[in-house]
Amino acid sequence: MTDAQDLTSFEGVPFANMTLSSSKRFAFDLEPQKEEREVERGEKFLLGPVSRVKLPSKYGRCALSVDIIPPSTASTQTAAYRLVNVHLDSLGDTLPYRTEQLEILANLLREPRCAVGLIAGDFNPTIMPSSTR
Repeated sequence: MTDAQDLTSFEGVPFANMTLSSSKRFAFDLEPQKEEREVERGEKFLLGPVSRVKLPSKYGRCALSVDIIPPSTASTQTAAYRLVNVHLDSLGDTLPYRTEQLEILANLLREPRCAVGLIAGDFNPTIMPSSTR
């Protein structure tokens, strides 16, 4: 979770994203991975940069992006896996935002540091108001 120092980051924001990662599989610092933290393959994945990307939205939506660095590449500058957690706008009057949101998310996966990525979360279908059906 980013921007969690105090509650001011979440004032007036009805939705927030959180990505959970297991300490059994991930190391949370860039110090050398110690023997007591080893798993099946001998090392853990590292969590790289975590960032919140504000999306154009009626409801203050954002994307939470987490870079995951495989153990075999932790000491090099190779690209990371990127996981993006979202909750997109889905009401009929927010349809124009939806297109912009998806374009921004696609661009996150095109950044040079991202080798491969996954966008997951709430992709509810857009619900059109009954007056426009």
